[in-house]
Amino acid sequence: MLPTFAHTVREALRLPYTAIELGRDAGGVAAASDGEPSGNLLTIPLTYQGEIVGRLFLSPRSGTDTFSPADLRLLDDLARQAGAAAHAVGLHDRTVRLHTEALELAGDQEYERAERVLPTYS
Repeated sequence: MLPTFAHTVREALRLPYTAIELGRDAGGVAAASDGEPSGNLLTIPLTYQGEIVGRLFLSPRSGTDTFSPADLRLLDDLARQAGAAAHAVGLHDRTVRLHTEALELAGDQEYERAERVLPTYS
């Protein structure tokens, strides 16, 4: 979902680079990128219900160092949508991690139970 978003934004706005990073703090987890960075990157926070869930990074078009007011309005709207998507990805990743941990714990407990129940042969 996020790689498609990054690619679509880059193509639609004809930008050299877009990237999405997940996490509340700077230096989060790179989730998607498209193109090659150039110039000063514009960083837009991705929020969900008032909480930062990631960042959108964009390189301006060749020959400019800024984005137009119309671009900024569009990017602000897109960032809101990307924030919801980033939150969903974070929930999915957390669910997978918890499920994996639960399976590992269940396996360990079952192994310990089998050791207690089964006779030991020398």
